[in-house]
Amino acid sequence: MKYILLLILVFSSLNLGASVLGDIKFIPYGLIKISAVGASRGVGSNNTFNEVAATQAAPDTSSISSLNDSRLSFQAQQSRLGFTAGRGKYLSRFEFDFVDFNKSSPNVQMNPRLRVASIMMDMDSFRMLIGQDWDMFSPGRPYTYNVVGNYFMSGNVGFMRQQIQLLKDVNQIEYGLALGMAGTNVTNVDNDNETSKTPSLSTRITYKLEKGSLGASALYSNFKYNANSTRHDTWGLNFFFDNRWGNIALKSEAYLGQNLANMGTQALGKGTATSDAKEFGGYFTLEYIRDPSITYFAGAGLARVTNQKEMTAFNWDGKTGNYGLNSNMSIKAGAVIRLMDDVFWMTEITHFETDYKLATQRHQVNSVQIIDTGLRLAF
Repeated sequence: MKYILLLILVFSSLNLGASVLGDIKFIPYGLIKISAVGASRGVGSNNTFNEVAATQAAPDTSSISSLNDSRLSFQAQQSRLGFTAGRGKYLSRFEFDFVDFNKSSPNVQMNPRLRVASIMMDMDSFRMLIGQDWDMFSPGRPYTYNVVGNYFMSGNVGFMRQQIQLLKDVNQIEYGLALGMAGTNVTNVDNDNETSKTPSLSTRITYKLEKGSLGASALYSNFKYNANSTRHDTWGLNFFFDNRWGNIALKSEAYLGQNLANMGTQALGKGTATSDAKEFGGYFTLEYIRDPSITYFAGAGLARVTNQKEMTAFNWDGKTGNYGLNSNMSIKAGAVIRLMDDVFWMTEITHFETDYKLATQRHQVNSVQIIDTGLRLAF
């Protein structure tokens, strides 16, 4: 609660400053999503085993109980709050959501999570973005109303990164270059992410269509593992395409890479001090606007590690361990009914099929069906 009160105070003070200074443009925005989530068996949300923001089927293992039982949860954790504040050629952006993957159905125990904290500067001939924002690599946004789970770990690997981005438009082409943090570290001490002393380098080229875009992006870094002082390349290549034809729209991406999970992306392959994890994947999503009152959407995604024999097997004690994900497929379909201008009733059905490595040469494939239905208000 104290964090939410702090957010309210920040918003209030900024709004007061805008009215006094006059030349600061302050725009709040947000999303409220309140839904019921039912599943035929255990669900994984970014490798925590709950229904917060589904990304995979959970494994059937004695270390996690009751995963074969069906379940039901009510969620408001995918709600978010943000604002932009700009003056002249500068635009800052803050964005929070209330997701905590370690709390299955938390109610008032939800915590805000910082998603975006960035400053965009228009330098006339180019634009510069500094801070935490969407990565330059894998920029696509597939059609889904699981806004936090997305198609992550089943074809969509782009996520947040702290970067310095340079962007330049030349006719219909946008060129981008970025230098940033190679990975993430949520412990209280520095680890290989910091001691490697090698930032990430990424680039992107986008050809802008009349109602869409197509292009490619790349990401590279090099990790030094303190365990044996070896260095391993981490990299990814991504291709994307989106377009709209009347009432029908398409968004898709494909990628391949090595050790991408080490770089804070939403991939499967996590390299170690003795082996590299190679993988590929992608997604294909469609939207059909039947009329202003109802929209249908559907899609499928896949991520797969190609050198599965070298992967570390699943070993999970409830808090830490190895995930042992070989591959993950998702199929989604749903509909959104407009109740008022900014209020929608959304329903999304998802099928996951997830392959885990439980021991050497032993795989386990699990599937789960999920329905997520409820209200969504955007402002």
